[in-house]
Amino acid sequence: MKSCSITALRSNAYVIVGEVGKSGEEMLVTSKGKAIAKVVPLDDEGTLRPSFVTEVKRRLKEEKSLPAEEILQKLW
Repeated sequence: MKSCSITALRSNAYVIVGEVGKSGEEMLVTSKGKAIAKVVPLDDEGTLRPSFVTEVKRRLKEEKSLPAEEILQKLW
């Protein structure tokens, strides 16, 4: 299993996460030589959902004139 420091992950998050996604191999995140986390690839990208804010913005564009309360009720 590959590993990287937390500092490297902060500096190169897109590259490291992309590498994990492409290779399908887990990566160990370390701090001061100790393992603190693991970056793992998704099993199924279909499980991703848009963030709440993204969904609200999309609904606002579609509906154009609905008050925010009605949009929130439709989302829940």
